[in-house]
Amino acid sequence: MNQFDSDHEYSAEEFISNADFAKYWEKVKASWKLVLFSLCISAVLGLVIGFSIPKKYRVVTKLAPELSNSAVNRLSSLATLAGMNANVLGSSDAVYPMIYPEIIYSSNFLVDLFDMPVQIAGQEPMTVYEYVRDHTRQPWWSAVFGLPGKLVSLLKNEEEEDRDVPVDPYRLTMEQARVAKAIGSAIKATVEKKTLMITIETTMQNPVVAADLARYVDEKLKKYVADYRTDKVRENVLYLEGVLEQTREDYYSAQKKYASYLDSHRNLILQSVKVEAERLQNDMNLKYSLYNSVVQQLQSARLKVQQETPVFTEIVPATVPLRASSPSKKKILAAFLFLGLIAGVAVALSKK
Repeated sequence: MNQFDSDHEYSAEEFISNADFAKYWEKVKASWKLVLFSLCISAVLGLVIGFSIPKKYRVVTKLAPELSNSAVNRLSSLATLAGMNANVLGSSDAVYPMIYPEIIYSSNFLVDLFDMPVQIAGQEPMTVYEYVRDHTRQPWWSAVFGLPGKLVSLLKNEEEEDRDVPVDPYRLTMEQARVAKAIGSAIKATVEKKTLMITIETTMQNPVVAADLARYVDEKLKKYVADYRTDKVRENVLYLEGVLEQTREDYYSAQKKYASYLDSHRNLILQSVKVEAERLQNDMNLKYSLYNSVVQQLQSARLKVQQETPVFTEIVPATVPLRASSPSKKKILAAFLFLGLIAGVAVALSKK
């Protein structure tokens, strides 16, 4: 009768006491060569995988934005479009920074990063687009798994895309979309709700490129937010500058007419001359009043631009990393050794 009869229910303690672990141990000892072979194969695979994965360097930067209540209230409609509750905008937990990651991951933002200049030791100056396209390594199995797709493209006689096609965010080529996706996957942006701290992480195969990309994303985000926050007031400044130019010309013209009239009627004492001179003077004074009013409005609008421009405090600046962040060859090797041990023991125990 089997000691583990299915008709009888055993507790965990009874099962452990009845199990013949010594027998299993003897099986494993008898097949130690098999287990050792499995460990060796796993170690080789782990080393191959570990050294096949390109090194990546991670850079972390942290920014703290300064937001005013008026700036938060202006963004209620934008928050609604982003699927967030606009009612919480008036609270201390500002929502506006929460859309920063969406800004960074947008196609327009990523495309603007294409022309970022990078300098790699021993290489000619290039853009981040060229670096991602021509100077990033992939594991060997990527080429193997991508071979069927290339064969299908050859069979369909698909023509290669022109590499000099201008970048249009509305209609990217396959290559441009692939590069934009790669850059987007290399950037991670998060916002701490309580502190509003913005953390931007960039991961690249070159440490200098990773640091440059992090710094450039910071600057680009600051400019994007500043442009958005000051868009209306800057338009007002441009409009007032145009009005100022016109009112200045009108005032100078009226001033010139008044002076010319006085010069040409200097020795005349006719009443009509006095009336016309008074009319020209009043017109000149009116145009000067308008000109002076526009000057004051323009100064106020320029001050408003400064007030609306957001301030970011750089808590953690971008620095070139000294060590790669991934892959961890030790962890990969340990994982494969563990799997090899499990496989070797399983095969040994399955032997009769």
